[in-house]
Amino acid sequence: MYYSERILTILEERGISPYRVSKETGISQSVFSNWKRKPTSRITAANLERLADYLGLPVEVLTGKSILRVKLVREGAVMPRRATAESAGLDLSAAIDAPVEIRQGEITPIPTGIAIQLDPGYVCLLFGRSGLGVKRGILPANAVGVVDSDYRGELVVHLTCIKDETYTVQPGERIAQMVILPVSMAEPVQVEELEESTRGTGGFGSTGK
Repeated sequence: MYYSERILTILEERGISPYRVSKETGISQSVFSNWKRKPTSRITAANLERLADYLGLPVEVLTGKSILRVKLVREGAVMPRRATAESAGLDLSAAIDAPVEIRQGEITPIPTGIAIQLDPGYVCLLFGRSGLGVKRGILPANAVGVVDSDYRGELVVHLTCIKDETYTVQPGERIAQMVILPVSMAEPVQVEELEESTRGTGGFGSTGK
């Protein structure tokens, strides 16, 4: 079920018409009419939070998932998208005005044109796209980018090429993917001894070939 269908169901169960919601919250009626025609139609984060406050429910209840606040900071920026409903990664696109060449051994920054706001306790990890990596040899130069929850700047992917031929990135092309994960903020504490485990100090190959 799309979150639009979930919200419309909640309104129907409470006997609240979209007209009334629009009148009392300032959210355009077109939002609700668009949902009825096309359930995948979107709503702004601000209006979603306004609707959640109006209904007295957490945003997570309305959407069935948490939200990621995304700001477009460059002309030509594309909102992150999942290729399928169950894709873990959100595709990031190149916000560039003209094609950019990625040459072997060189590192080239490619702006995505977006900035994000993570909830505390979460991290955004930037990975390469399997198609570009396996077929074209185009990978993030730092393997995996780490975006902390207090960073508000533009996401930029630094690409490199591990194959002989040069690859050209086109404006709007998907160049990487980001995965949002919870992260432990454990505080390092020095101790004299560590608890024993079955593996102990065994390293590579200690549990088999």
